[in-house]
Amino acid sequence: IKTKKKARLAGSVSIAYLRTDHWFGITAGGSVAHVAGVANAFRNLGIPLFLVSSDKLESIDKAIPLLVIEPRPALQNLQGGAEMAYNRRLIARCSGIFAERQPALLYQRYSPYNYTGAYLAMLFQLPFVLEYNGSEVWMAKHWGTPMRFSKWAAEIEIANLRAADAVVVVSQALKDELVARGIAAAKILVNPNGVDTCRFDPDIIRDESQRLRKTLGLEKKVVVGFVATFGRWHGAEILARAVRPIIEKEPRAHFLFIGDGPTAAATRDIINADRLTQAAATFTGIIPQKDGPIYLGACDLFVCPQTPNPDGSPFFGSPTKLFEYMAMSCGIVASRLDQIGEVLKHRTTGLLVTPGSVDELANGILELVANADERKRLGSNARQEVLARYTWTAHTQRIVDHVRNVLT
Repeated sequence: IKTKKKARLAGSVSIAYLRTDHWFGITAGGSVAHVAGVANAFRNLGIPLFLVSSDKLESIDKAIPLLVIEPRPALQNLQGGAEMAYNRRLIARCSGIFAERQPALLYQRYSPYNYTGAYLAMLFQLPFVLEYNGSEVWMAKHWGTPMRFSKWAAEIEIANLRAADAVVVVSQALKDELVARGIAAAKILVNPNGVDTCRFDPDIIRDESQRLRKTLGLEKKVVVGFVATFGRWHGAEILARAVRPIIEKEPRAHFLFIGDGPTAAATRDIINADRLTQAAATFTGIIPQKDGPIYLGACDLFVCPQTPNPDGSPFFGSPTKLFEYMAMSCGIVASRLDQIGEVLKHRTTGLLVTPGSVDELANGILELVANADERKRLGSNARQEVLARYTWTAHTQRIVDHVRNVLT
């Protein structure tokens, strides 16, 4: 990989998209929305592409060829072992696929321990575009289980970043991190996440959403929606602690927790510890990605209570749900946290509160529960903003423009 030379993009663009994550059976979440959003938008722009993935993918346009190359079961009990072994299998299989399909560009969503994209780009002399959503070594240390082979993971991560002809990140915080690690600023594109505004359109799904409200017994409630995979940074427990002070003042409010994940059990414990809050909350568990718009359409306002990074470093995320919330034309209460506080304009497209403050979060939610006109005004402004700047088509067009600028 170190011998790879900068490649040029000659002629028209055609893309081989690699999705190499060792997450299997994932049917919902930001990563699912992102992969489908980017892939489908490439096709909508008229760019030929095919996907190579370690697992089947949700919500991908059926017209896009999807080639699933599953890892072998060897080394599954050795943390990081299966991911490293997968490189050899994937390189061998993709070599024949690339020789036949002859893509003009290789695009990879980076995953830990994987160097297949960089290796194939060197082998076939292709431009290599790396989508980098944060250091997997850092995330494992602070939000999960530290990697057994963290030194190798870090070496592979930086080798990919150096080999890439262009790097796409979702936030300025990530670009700043990479520049500090010696990656050339000129090849890095800051590109916030987006949304499919045709799927997330409140007018299209209104009838289905109303039926869902009836099924859930929420017809007379003001529904506060929260969707997440319940990661440690999502702030679900902060929201749970805000429920009681809200219900005491505004009993019409009802909280719809959509999704499941690591902090869901602790969140339920907080809610279930009190009969008042228990009656004011519904947990749906994981729902299919295709049903996401219907569940959001059943809500009257949304909450995005993200929390700061535990080590004090800048929050580097670009929550997909934020843009989905904006597309649904409802009021939003969100943490004033790095990109979230840049995308939302306080009292124009949402209400911003101090991250981690239960009191401010509760007060913001109470304000919108009590004022339907303000929810409507903020929601209308938010949808107009997302239509103008944050569709997946706009997101993907920025990638194409950046690649052409850097590689031609």
